[in-house]
Amino acid sequence: MREYISKTQPEILLEIRYEYRTQHYKVWDGEFDDVVLFSREMCETKLTYMHQNPIRAGILKEATDYGYSSAKFYEYWHSDIQSELLHFLEVF
Repeated sequence: MREYISKTQPEILLEIRYEYRTQHYKVWDGEFDDVVLFSREMCETKLTYMHQNPIRAGILKEATDYGYSSAKFYEYWHSDIQSELLHFLEVF
């Protein structure tokens, strides 16, 4: 991720600088909650939140543009994207 940011938006590297053990940069919040995904609505809420993280961090404008995100899979899952991911719509 650092390489991607340094190529696309090097000006924000100083803003995300973070030193802890072997970690040098921090983009996401350190807090997390584990949540049981028990419904389609819960899955959609959590996926939207995760996919919006790079946008909130100012890395890009569209979640599907981020190569390390599953956003493209979920946006175009009916297409010929090869993946071992199981789409939540196939479950709920």
